[in-house]
Amino acid sequence: MDNSFYMQTTSFLVAAAMGFAISLIYDVFRILRLFAKPEPVSVFIQDIIFSLICAFLTFGLLIVRCQGEIRWFIFGGELLGFLICRFTLSMLIISAADKIIRAIKAVFRFIDRYLYSPIKKLKNKIVHFLYLQIRKFMVFFNQVLKNTMRMVYNKLKSRKFNEAGAFIDQKNGKKT
Repeated sequence: MDNSFYMQTTSFLVAAAMGFAISLIYDVFRILRLFAKPEPVSVFIQDIIFSLICAFLTFGLLIVRCQGEIRWFIFGGELLGFLICRFTLSMLIISAADKIIRAIKAVFRFIDRYLYSPIKKLKNKIVHFLYLQIRKFMVFFNQVLKNTMRMVYNKLKSRKFNEAGAFIDQKNGKKT
C-alpha cells in the first residue's frame, strides 16, 4: 500500500463506511430479536454468525485496501463508523421497526381474539356435540348388540348337536 496521506485517509473513510454497514447488519439481527424473543442458544448462534460476517468483511477490506497488511486505523475507522451509525441512524431504525412489529402483533392479536377464537370455540362446541352424539349412539348400539347376542345365545342354548355336527331343535326334534 502506498503510505501517502491521501490513500490512508481514503482507506479510513472506506473503513468507516464498512463500520456503518456492519452496524446496519447488526440492526437486522436486533430486529429479528425484537420480532421473536429468542432463546439464549439462538442469540449465541446469531452472535457467532454476526462475528463471522464482520470478520469476513474486515478481512476483505484489509486485502483490498491494504494488500493484507494489518493497519490499526482500519479497525479504528470501522469502530467509528459502527458507533456513529449505532447512535444515530440505528436508533431511528430500531424505533421504527419496534413500532411496526408492535402494530403487526396488534393486528394478529385482533385476528386471534375476534376472528379465530370465536371460530375455535364454535369448532370445539361442534366437536363436543358430535362426540356426545357418537357416544350415545355407541351406548345404544352396544345395548342392541348385547340384547341380540343374548337372544342368539339363548337360541343356541336350546339346540343340541347330532353326530354329524348339525343342530337338532329339542322342541320338535327337527334338524336345522
